[in-house]
Amino acid sequence: MPAFGNRNLAASRSGDFLTLALSTLLLTLEPVTARAETLQSLNPFLKQYCYECHGSEKQKGEIRFDSLGTDLSKHENLEIWQGILDQLNLGEMPPPKKIQPEKNRVEEVVALLTEQLKLAYERQRSTGGQTVLRRLNRYELRNTFRDLLHLRGPDYRPDAGGSRLVDNNGNGSVERTGSDPLRFFPEDEEEHGFFNVGDRLAMSDFFLKLAMGAAEEVLEQATHLGPKPPIEIVKLAGGDISKPRINSPEFFAEELFPEFDSILWNLPFRPEIMGRGVPVAAKYRITFEASAHNAKHPFAEMLRTNQKENFRIGLRLVKGRDNYPLKLWEIPADSRTYTLSTTVWIDKQWAPELCWENGPTDREMRADLLMQKYFPDQFRKAPDRKEIPDKKAYDKARADWTRDMAISLLKDYKGPYIKLHGLTVEPIIEEWPPRSHLALYGT
Repeated sequence: MPAFGNRNLAASRSGDFLTLALSTLLLTLEPVTARAETLQSLNPFLKQYCYECHGSEKQKGEIRFDSLGTDLSKHENLEIWQGILDQLNLGEMPPPKKIQPEKNRVEEVVALLTEQLKLAYERQRSTGGQTVLRRLNRYELRNTFRDLLHLRGPDYRPDAGGSRLVDNNGNGSVERTGSDPLRFFPEDEEEHGFFNVGDRLAMSDFFLKLAMGAAEEVLEQATHLGPKPPIEIVKLAGGDISKPRINSPEFFAEELFPEFDSILWNLPFRPEIMGRGVPVAAKYRITFEASAHNAKHPFAEMLRTNQKENFRIGLRLVKGRDNYPLKLWEIPADSRTYTLSTTVWIDKQWAPELCWENGPTDREMRADLLMQKYFPDQFRKAPDRKEIPDKKAYDKARADWTRDMAISLLKDYKGPYIKLHGLTVEPIIEEWPPRSHLALYGT
């Protein structure tokens, strides 16, 4: 189990939470019993035709009828009575060489037994008008954790997709990814489009172990034993916002334009200063200034954007392979600077990320292909590896060619783009410890 610092405190205050969250995972079933006297009325028939092979002296197939119980809520009884009915229907009991009952007598037994087994099965499926006490499904258990402990991270959003299976090596080996505390739970069984059918949510020691593990993770997320963290406002301007992808057109823009602002194509980026995500789980106010340019452009054949739409900028939360969309803004491509802002809860190690949602893709935004198509007089082919056998010389020639194509494109670029002029990320810590901690420990 994870270390919480003061284990005695955690144990004393989190015990009630564990009890409350996991007690709903217990499953009870209403006993199902057929009328004993009805089944007992079949004993003379069984004694006359069946005890010889399934009685006290001989038990063919290790099945005995003379001590067969009539309580059909017990699976072992129900299974044997069902077997008797099946054999009578097939005409295989009694065996051909044994004394055979009259046909009408067999029909009476079959009818009576069919009726009683039908009632037994119906009673097993029935709850007697009472709600079945069952375990919570994944969605309900996640929501219980969220509501009890006031958790607000991306894993507890109503539209959270949870974890997923990822094949990392192509050989059929997959692993769960994500920080969803229920990532190791199997998918809930579905019946007629519903995932909360009581008899599909059975409890087992396996589920109990998973639930305990999930509860431990949630308790660790909710516990904050340290002092109130210092509030540090991150404020970035233009080119300091993000480190461009090497050899992308944006990478060379700073070299060409002295007063460089971050140019955002379809490649998503997170503020470089965020590194591995925010250091403290808290509410954050994210504000940035952006301008959109050249909605109508002459590169439509290769940069296939809808020239009648406003540009859409999306904000996501990202951690590893997981990302959750949070906010979408539209700005007109009129070259004016717009200030956009939102407030969102961000868990530790998650990072905000911006993306031009309806912009051209990185595959389309290729300087060499655009130059070849629209500026053929300035385009030159990439160095040929066969003509430059020395690796270092070839690598330098290739890098120079990539730079020349990007610089040539940017000098006369008339395609669509977004400029980011500034970004501010401000923590808003309204109370400490957070409500999640107070819900567990009180102080």
